[in-house]
Amino acid sequence: MRSKRKFSAEFKAKVALEAIREQNTVSEIAAKHQLHPNQIFQWKKQFLDNSAAAFESGREDSNTDHEAQSGRTQADDRSQRESLKHQRAMPSAEPAPVGFVLPALRRERRKSQADEVHR
Repeated sequence: MRSKRKFSAEFKAKVALEAIREQNTVSEIAAKHQLHPNQIFQWKKQFLDNSAAAFESGREDSNTDHEAQSGRTQADDRSQRESLKHQRAMPSAEPAPVGFVLPALRRERRKSQADEVHR
């Protein structure tokens, strides 16, 4: 029986970012790192859910900050995910940052390119 592997936060972030960039499929990333695809989806979700904390200003790392963050309700998390889904569905007038094109925009581009080819 294989022992349980432990991964560093840096490794998890690296894999999550790789999945967010969508340069490879989750299956390809999973095979590359010898992980189950569900693990990658979980790390990606955790990364996206906690990414706003990187932009909070005026806070120092302390146990009270961590306790405040972990005190969020599931309803807050759910509404944040719904808001993100809505934002992804609506194309933005601003170009997306290099290396991070939202999936909905990527699908929209492919569709418009396919329409242009068939004209």
